[in-house]
Amino acid sequence: MTATSSPVALAPAAPAAPVAPIPVPVTAARRAGWITGIVLLALLLAFYLAVLYGMLLGNIIAIIAAFAALVPLAIVVAVVVRVDRWEPEPHRLLWFAGLWGAIGSIALTELYLMLFGTADVFASIVIQAPILEEITKGIGVLLLFLFARRFFDGPVDGLVYGGLVGAGFAFTENIQYFGQALAAGGFDALGESLFLRGLLSPFVHVIATGLTGLALGLAARRGLSRGGCLAWGLGGLAAAIAFHGLWNFTMVTMPFEVGYPLIQVPLFALFVWGVVYLLRKEQKLTAARLTEYANVGWFTPAEVIMLSTPKGRREALRWAATQPGDRRPEMRKLITAATGLAYARERAISGRDTLASTVDEPAFLQAVVAARSEVLRPV
Repeated sequence: MTATSSPVALAPAAPAAPVAPIPVPVTAARRAGWITGIVLLALLLAFYLAVLYGMLLGNIIAIIAAFAALVPLAIVVAVVVRVDRWEPEPHRLLWFAGLWGAIGSIALTELYLMLFGTADVFASIVIQAPILEEITKGIGVLLLFLFARRFFDGPVDGLVYGGLVGAGFAFTENIQYFGQALAAGGFDALGESLFLRGLLSPFVHVIATGLTGLALGLAARRGLSRGGCLAWGLGGLAAAIAFHGLWNFTMVTMPFEVGYPLIQVPLFALFVWGVVYLLRKEQKLTAARLTEYANVGWFTPAEVIMLSTPKGRREALRWAATQPGDRRPEMRKLITAATGLAYARERAISGRDTLASTVDEPAFLQAVVAARSEVLRPV
């Protein structure tokens, strides 16, 4: 099948000089070392938490509660990963975000509560918990921003990182809540707790910490200085605390059948609308940057549509599936490379990433050429 006979109108690769293998920058290697060290520390803290929950709840109860907590975790992670599909983040950073939420932020929260926790139930739930938990979760998002800023391209990235930190935190917290419910009221109480926390409101921590990441992502997109980014991050943290506090306030002061539809559902709907809006902005950015490459011959206009719109990507994958040997994996590589190229171009234009034009753009262009060749290889 030739390129012209395909419905996605793939063009031949534009001529380009060979690009030599690109070494990992020293700064990136150091940052990777920092992240590896933090992950190892998180694993040690995981062992500590496993022992702690085993002592508090009993080993069997803790195990059952952990399996129950996997249900909302699976729901949340599936949604966050779908949001991340447009421009996927490195897996190691996604794992770090989840581990920090599940282990690092929980450990810091528990340590503070042991030292300074309040006995006042209202103050603990409505004031102390939102402030303390959003700060400890926000530390993880900030670490990602500081040590992996080149992968913090914009607000959607921030939502993904913050959302996974929140998902990890909720997973570990749910083990405690589900275990306590099981110990106090058996499987009926566990089922009720799972329904309320795991199915009706699994996104509370995801949304709250996502606001912190969103603010840092907006700062990154604007190319602000570290001081400016910190100010935006603090603003996002304040929004996260306010959202978390309002959510908890409705739980304490209103009957569930009143507070949930009146306050919590509209907040969730507003957040979903915001995510959809931001994803559309990301799609427009991808199209704009790829059009610049199309203007100098790297892509055809039809390819830009194919690579920068959800419909175009779906049609491209359907067409690839009909080719000999099923070429969807190669098409996905082309889509990923082109998207990475668009974001590298955006970082280069903003001036916030000195490696974008000299390292990332040549690498992604080479990847585009290679992937296109694989998609259009002769039968």
